[in-house]
Amino acid sequence: MITLKRSLFVVVLLIGLVACQNGIGPGGTPIIVFPTAGSPPATFPGAATLPPTFPTANPFASPTPGSVLEPNWNPIRADFAGAAWRTFTFRNFQGANVGVVVVRIDPRFSVLRVHHFPGQVRTIQQWQQAIPNALAIVNANYFDTNNRPLGLVVADGGFFGVINTRNDSGVFQVQNGVPRVRSLWLEPFRQGERFEQAAQAFPMLMSHGYVAPINPDVAQVRAARTVFAQDKQGRILIIVTVYAGVTLGELANWLGNSGLNIDFALNMDGGSSTSLYIATGGPNQFIPSLKAVPVVLALYPR
Repeated sequence: MITLKRSLFVVVLLIGLVACQNGIGPGGTPIIVFPTAGSPPATFPGAATLPPTFPTANPFASPTPGSVLEPNWNPIRADFAGAAWRTFTFRNFQGANVGVVVVRIDPRFSVLRVHHFPGQVRTIQQWQQAIPNALAIVNANYFDTNNRPLGLVVADGGFFGVINTRNDSGVFQVQNGVPRVRSLWLEPFRQGERFEQAAQAFPMLMSHGYVAPINPDVAQVRAARTVFAQDKQGRILIIVTVYAGVTLGELANWLGNSGLNIDFALNMDGGSSTSLYIATGGPNQFIPSLKAVPVVLALYPR
């Protein structure tokens, strides 16, 4: 049986290969801030229409003895019931294996906070040193070549960035203590609306349990991915991919067929920004990025 330490070691080695293949150079994330003229609105006509793919059983870790978690889910910490993690594998349309690491968070026992310090960027290891009490940390917003976040950022009630008006954008938010993932096409921002935490990006990958169409200006890029999602029980999912790169359509299709019971899913910054820390207690707790980032989402016990 391959151990947890070995599993994360394999993930750490392979994330660099993914980021190197995505064509993203140094500096800020190269994205198109507004949709290509004529891009269709983000509607949600039905379930996935692409050929289905199916996750394998967790190839790295076995269930914790005596755990009440479902098979292949691993507690982040034995004394914390608020979050668990596991891995999946599926094949992209080129036939390459895509690894997926999922952290599933129960808001009843957890607090999610956005962290941003204007003018500062950090690697995932540096973020862990800056916020050592966090049990998981993941990159969030897109950002420009001056490391300014693109899209709305709210960190502990402080507002930063500028709202992105793309028709396929969405937001992870905490409002009145309740975290959720929200499509801004289906539910636009309301005047005077306030948040405790927020991170905006694009595109929406799923809404109301349906796989979303992908606007053509972002549809063809194959890269590592970071996704914030919410399942139909209200739990928040942090999802990152490793091994081979994946298009947004391939990833959305897999999410719809993954068995994770996802209600909403939002693509965040990916490629060389994708990074993750899980406080498993071993030496290989990081999926490192090739780029330091200015905004992260962090998990804490309530």
